[in-house]
Amino acid sequence: MRVITSLLLLLVLLCPSCLFAEDQEDRKEKLRYLILDIHEAAFNNNFEALKRILPPVFKYSFGGDGLREGAIKYYKDNPDKLKNLASVLEAGCKRQGEHYYSCPPQDADKTVIYFGPRAGFEYDQKNKKWIFKYFVEGD
Repeated sequence: MRVITSLLLLLVLLCPSCLFAEDQEDRKEKLRYLILDIHEAAFNNNFEALKRILPPVFKYSFGGDGLREGAIKYYKDNPDKLKNLASVLEAGCKRQGEHYYSCPPQDADKTVIYFGPRAGFEYDQKNKKWIFKYFVEGD
């Protein structure tokens, strides 16, 4: 019994993520559900749902304050932006790094720079959840 306990302790010390690793498919599934929730809120102009989904710090325009409350006010004043958000999410997303996805899918080698409406999602490894980082357009 002591040998097994010692081996488990050694495994935890040498490779803590091995025992508690989150499957990559689980992460993708979490992202899919987040995107579906955001799409539904945007498509239906559901500001209460959007407020629950957005993180406290959220980039919604290059001139905005970068806060969730500012984003909600901005979207209430500009409902067409929510329609754009729904359309962007419908176009699909592409993995841009180990913990980052962009929507619509963009050229990973950046040979084509896209300034249209776009959204970004980042995986928070510490809290094991996806964060909707931004929805912007322009440069």
